[in-house]
Amino acid sequence: MVRCKLDNQTYARKTLSKSFVRRARDQCFPTTERVIHACASTSRTPWAPHLIAAYQTSLELSLLTDYVDGGTMGDLLEFAQHGIRDFELRWWIPQAVAAVCWLHEQGFVHRDIKPANFLITTTSHLKLTDFGSAARLLPVSKDGIQRVPKEVCNQLCGTVDYISPDMLEYDEQKNEADEVQEDLVCEGYGRETDWWSLGVMVYEMAYGVLPFFAERMEDTLKRIVNHQRTFQFPSDLPISSLLKSLIQRLLTDAGSRLGRKSLYEVQKDEYFRGMPWSNLHKLSRPDGLLVPQFTDSTDVNNPSPEQEQGSEPASSFPSGSFTTIQAESTLRSKAEQIDTKIVSPTDGFTWGPLVDAFDQALGPSAVSFIHPTPRVLRRPTVPPSASRLRRDVSYSTPLRSGRQILGTSTVRRTRAMSERQALQQLMSAVRESAHKKVLQSGKKTHIRFTRRERAIVPMGKSAGVDLEDDADLTFRTADGPPSPSPRPGSSMARTRPPSRATPTEEWPSLVHEKEMPNKWEDMHRRMRTLAKGVEDAEKRLNELKVLV
Repeated sequence: MVRCKLDNQTYARKTLSKSFVRRARDQCFPTTERVIHACASTSRTPWAPHLIAAYQTSLELSLLTDYVDGGTMGDLLEFAQHGIRDFELRWWIPQAVAAVCWLHEQGFVHRDIKPANFLITTTSHLKLTDFGSAARLLPVSKDGIQRVPKEVCNQLCGTVDYISPDMLEYDEQKNEADEVQEDLVCEGYGRETDWWSLGVMVYEMAYGVLPFFAERMEDTLKRIVNHQRTFQFPSDLPISSLLKSLIQRLLTDAGSRLGRKSLYEVQKDEYFRGMPWSNLHKLSRPDGLLVPQFTDSTDVNNPSPEQEQGSEPASSFPSGSFTTIQAESTLRSKAEQIDTKIVSPTDGFTWGPLVDAFDQALGPSAVSFIHPTPRVLRRPTVPPSASRLRRDVSYSTPLRSGRQILGTSTVRRTRAMSERQALQQLMSAVRESAHKKVLQSGKKTHIRFTRRERAIVPMGKSAGVDLEDDADLTFRTADGPPSPSPRPGSSMARTRPPSRATPTEEWPSLVHEKEMPNKWEDMHRRMRTLAKGVEDAEKRLNELKVLV
């Protein structure tokens, strides 16, 4: 979060390390994210944050967008005490559908739809954000289907519990083709993968639990891929028949899934009958609507003098026109500072700002405190520890009031790993499932593991996945937590073990380069040796019989 010295307004700034973008180039697409936010800005859409500017330094990429201070749908699920009521679902679900439809209209698929990526405005309207995993769609085919290009489907992306079976099956087939060094003949998945994720989110909003959650990643994979057998509705929490029908039509096979053959197929569902789609963003929120509540309600656009004095200028912005609020200093590795291959500029990323971006600019006297960049660099800084003790918490993530026992729509249990770790575990499970299918088919494996195959240090080597096994496929309401990661600074976030790395550097530290032993190949090699020995023994026995 940053504050502009030109108009004294607060904006959101997302910064990515170029080294991280380079390592995660098959799952992180910052230029695509910049394009989508630019589309939101130029089209003035109400369904996504508008882009103010995009700029880069030798080490980082930064996006500056509108700041939405009402929390997220993930916060709402954490805050709700007894689930989200029917009339509230009628308010939130159409807005989420409209936001996804807008993105598809622009020719993109999100691939990471989840409650934490829907921002809540002060008027209780939703904005879709976090397009780092988004990809451009191919032109519409004759049957109305839009697919994702294969070149951006090299690895799984998204959040584990919301990933569609289409993405899992495609990734498994790709791993099979890579292992036997054959061309992948199947077509990629389409935009309907977003509608599956939205169906999981709607289910979570209605019941307060995730439909396919399991502690072990192998069981999660089984439940999603075998959703025809594992998906159930809890009998103790009744919902309307129209909403249940909508969820069923979203959480089904890709071929018959709602939203596959038309952009507006979901909007035509019976659940949305009479919905004013063109004026949805202008409607006033209903009375009694539950929204996230924070204990600190200080206006972020009116900082106190102490906060203004303690904040550091955003040195990564070329003109020095933005002030970072509550910035924490981080140390970079030496390799990151000197690797010229990593810090090379990103073509096509820089954008804006528009001429009218700061229409409410202050007068000359109000911006007299802007200093040239050299003077800013010479300004003495306050030690981070002392600064945190001295300053107010208006710009920190506010804490929820009260510490009572949380209700059905709160995080009762989560996996003992981050979302990045969970995704790595799922990718490993998919690869081992593909490897098992290759061995069962009798094809010769030309590679033991691809370069992407790396063992996860905290969880160890994952076991092979047998999709025909019925183990742990039964539905249990207690298995499903609602939204994934709690908001940083919340009471739920403090119950998790602290990470030793910053978010952008967390992923690379979770893996090591050592290859895992291929037990399947070793076992088959021993079996072939044993079979050959038996065959030789039979030949010698026959020769002895002839001699006798």
